[in-house]
Amino acid sequence: MPTEKQLDEIAVLPGLAKIYLANERDAGGIYGKAGPLGKLLREGAGGLPVLKDQPALVLMSGGIDSPVAAYRMMARGCFVNGVHFLNSTSDTGSVMYKNRLIAKILSRIQGNFTLKFVDISKLQSQIVAKIRPLNRTVMYKWFMLHIGTQIDDSYFIISGDSVGQVASQTVQNISGLYSTQTTKPVISPLIGSHKTEIIDTARRIGTFEPSIMEGADCCQYMMCKTGANLFIGKRAIRNGVRQIAPCDLPVTTEYFRDGELCQSTESMFHLHPFVLDDGNGVFATVPDGSSTTIVTSANNEEAGEDDESESKPVYFDAAAGTIIHSDAIRAMLSAPHGNPNSIHQSGREARMAIEKVRADFSARLGVPSKDIIFTSGGTEGNNIALNGYEVIRDVWSHPSTIGNLAKLNKEDDTKRKPLGKVKVIDLVHHETGSINYNFSKPAGCDLLHVDAAQAITKIDFKQVDMSKVDSMTIVAHKFNGPEGVGVLYLKNAESRLPITFGGSQEGGIRPGTENVPAIVGMGAALRIDRSRSIHSEIEEYLVEQLTKLGCTVNSRGQTSGFIVHATLPEGMHNVNFVSYLSVTHKIEIGTGSACKTSDEENVSTYEFLGTEPVPLRRAIRLSYDFTVTQRDAERAVEGIKKTLQHFKTSATKSA
Repeated sequence: MPTEKQLDEIAVLPGLAKIYLANERDAGGIYGKAGPLGKLLREGAGGLPVLKDQPALVLMSGGIDSPVAAYRMMARGCFVNGVHFLNSTSDTGSVMYKNRLIAKILSRIQGNFTLKFVDISKLQSQIVAKIRPLNRTVMYKWFMLHIGTQIDDSYFIISGDSVGQVASQTVQNISGLYSTQTTKPVISPLIGSHKTEIIDTARRIGTFEPSIMEGADCCQYMMCKTGANLFIGKRAIRNGVRQIAPCDLPVTTEYFRDGELCQSTESMFHLHPFVLDDGNGVFATVPDGSSTTIVTSANNEEAGEDDESESKPVYFDAAAGTIIHSDAIRAMLSAPHGNPNSIHQSGREARMAIEKVRADFSARLGVPSKDIIFTSGGTEGNNIALNGYEVIRDVWSHPSTIGNLAKLNKEDDTKRKPLGKVKVIDLVHHETGSINYNFSKPAGCDLLHVDAAQAITKIDFKQVDMSKVDSMTIVAHKFNGPEGVGVLYLKNAESRLPITFGGSQEGGIRPGTENVPAIVGMGAALRIDRSRSIHSEIEEYLVEQLTKLGCTVNSRGQTSGFIVHATLPEGMHNVNFVSYLSVTHKIEIGTGSACKTSDEENVSTYEFLGTEPVPLRRAIRLSYDFTVTQRDAERAVEGIKKTLQHFKTSATKSA
């Protein structure tokens, strides 16, 4: 950081930013002694450095403002690099792509530009689990600044905040909110600039188009969508930060020169939250400048400290996807490497390997092997089976069983006539585990399709009348196989329509080179001995214990024994509950289907159960596989009990 002497010697150009020493205690500022602002270093025309030996780091959100803020600092002589914080969202790829485009443009302006992508998904999980929703905005920004001050040797942090943005609604400079943590001044060069001026600059330097590309800003979106308490203050920040445990964050560093990506490296950033010691021994700064968590005995339970022998998370979300078995991994690693459609020796070995798996599924289902088709999973299998048909289904069925005919007709004025009608049956309900052996078809229905994603290896298939089944989907990652592979049984497959076109593989129904390692791994998972599974005992134990804890256990009829669906007591929010349970107690459960975890999914499940009124945002799902142990179930119940108590206590305090 520049010294006072250096600051006095800096040549300046007109600017509107304010620079504060953000690490000074009670230095006054716009809120007086109670306020968070540090000592004012420069304001107005005296606020911006121009020396090239003072590097700066811009917090890049992927939006319009931060590249313009970086450009303005470049124009004033600073050498600027960037950092972007990646959340675990489906937009991560899009966000990285547009930030790379922006980095290329900034490297043309400056000659070179370094951009760091920091994966904060572990931090995100902790914030969601432990921080009140209205305080999450400030905590996200606190950590963005905290990481920014440590991740490189820059003198300043550049923020793209401008008038009208979240942080600017209550303070004149972003550094003012976060004086408890950063040892570097934070500069907001866009403060005082009108939005049209910022957009004009973005268009002129070429960053406007990539900035408005689709893809939610990883942090800004997460922070702002639920509102924010911006008057949080030092004490609340300190109390929030001390709940976050140190963790390792993956960092991808990309080096750009004259508009081209030249090099990329991977590293880890060890996050040590820094906060002033509150006198209770909760956090302290150690001599090397990093910090460590010192947990007192009073905090052991809340911190979720486990025995070293039980430090591994308990995974109770197997309905979303089971953990791949070691037998499947070994089979995949030793699978033949040839293309199964080639006629040389390697090709023949690959063909033999997948045909043996086809024969295994044929035998398990009691159907001709020629009607077994390898797919990429349940969604593709369902779409192939239902292609061109009018679908009759229940609202609680998996969303991939809607069929494509209605969608195609909605998008196209040319109405396609259905090939016939097909009834969809969930053999095992994906939310409750309820089994449906009723394979009757309504009048006028031509075919019966069975979604068996949650059924294979989990129920007795001798009770399944396959003579009534025209098609059935099976998914490998639901029975300890690899993800991205499955099986479709398609009676008289040669008469069906494909959804993709190309080669003759899989009878032309699913053209494309077969995924040999995945198919072989799936076959190995099918052959695992599951005879010693205690899943029925685990189901009985969980139902009893959850009921004692005040949860309502939901089921209808006979179940597979691998899924327990429950409703949390009133006042609980399932997303907050599951997040806290995972981060604090290392128990991983679900809130519902991983393919659709919305209120609509909860409504349809409760319709299946006949529950009225629907208890929104209170559903949880515990699911497991044949490897589950009694101790796993006990740990899950212990964690759920402590989490229920935590939220009850929090509700009492805030009442």
